[in-house]
Amino acid sequence: YTSLADLDESLANIDLKALVETLIGDAPETVIVTTPKFYAAFDSVINEENMPLIRDWMLVHSIRSLAEYCSSDAIAILGAFSNLLTGQTEPIPPNVTAFAAVRSLYSEVVGLYYGEKYFGPEAKADVTAMVEQMIETYRERLTANTWLSEETRIKALRKLDTMALQIGYPDKIDPLYDELLIDSAAEGGTYAGNLLRIQRLAIQDMMDRFYEESDRDLWIISADTVNAMYNPQMNSIVFPSAILQAPFYSLSQSESMNYGGIGAVIAHEISHAFDPNGAKFDENGAMTDWWLPEDYAKFEELSQRMVEVFDGLPYKEFTVNGTLTLGENVADAGGLGCALQVVQSLPEPDLQAFFINWATIWRQKTYDQVEGILITIDTHAPNKIRANLQPAMLDAFYEAFDIIEGDPMYRAPEDRVAIW
Repeated sequence: YTSLADLDESLANIDLKALVETLIGDAPETVIVTTPKFYAAFDSVINEENMPLIRDWMLVHSIRSLAEYCSSDAIAILGAFSNLLTGQTEPIPPNVTAFAAVRSLYSEVVGLYYGEKYFGPEAKADVTAMVEQMIETYRERLTANTWLSEETRIKALRKLDTMALQIGYPDKIDPLYDELLIDSAAEGGTYAGNLLRIQRLAIQDMMDRFYEESDRDLWIISADTVNAMYNPQMNSIVFPSAILQAPFYSLSQSESMNYGGIGAVIAHEISHAFDPNGAKFDENGAMTDWWLPEDYAKFEELSQRMVEVFDGLPYKEFTVNGTLTLGENVADAGGLGCALQVVQSLPEPDLQAFFINWATIWRQKTYDQVEGILITIDTHAPNKIRANLQPAMLDAFYEAFDIIEGDPMYRAPEDRVAIW
């Protein structure tokens, strides 16, 4: 946190206060600076000398952002650079481009349709029960934790108990979508003009909400997204319908398979509330120090062990950055361990099916160029390493597959790192 006046005064080449007032109609006293290094370097980049380059960049960026609303030739030119980076050789078909445009503008509507058609209320109720089970198991693990003080443990449990759940698809559509209409008479009746007008309406709606109380029921990703997330500023976890499909989850799969798939992912997202980033936010999403110093020091010590496990691991011609991937590795370890505890409590647990489905959900087919980009910027370890290394941290994995010292996936007990 810092005062807007102090931040504005530190920037010689932009009137930040005036910009904020233009956007939201007022200037708040304090702001959250999420990237301090960016603002520290701001004047060295944004200055009169660099302005010709900045104008050129803005022009190219604007052209690129509009090209997808233009002709097929423009789309092909736009895609040439990204194709070079990703290794793609075929242009994106027009129907895919059209769908992407509709989905970007009407994501909540598309997501609700997808969720109701391909997921449904029965599966939603079942996954909700799984989420509640994972939260209860996590509560047990926090209660039994041996390195947290009682004071910090109580606050951690409070954060867990107030976590908001978003499962499958939203129960209602944001009223904003009633205003996002294509109008043949607006903006010259053009496709690009209509899309830009709708984008402006959505941005203005976001700015208008600045002083409103946060709506924890508001979905920030569409239900047709194959992903899941924890939002530290809302203390909420989101599991869209599209990830609640096989092999992650299915009503026709065994419980052991489902817990090895979506169960571990659910607990992974819960773990993000207590990873090195999530641990900085309290149960209300406020960025505050709620740990006792000695507890956080122990947490950092355990986290460093996780860094050392992954740092420098070879992957193709690359190596893994253990610091970059720390948060996700901590969440993977906590998630898989928590899901394992649930499976072990089942009447007929199938640990092989549990671990095999954990590996199955990380299957991936991609171009080498993409992997080269991801390993430098992605906060997740490569999928193959996630699939193989996390189970090797758990004693039950060795029992399930009769793994002994000398086997390729064997890790000595003292090298098996567990935080949560």
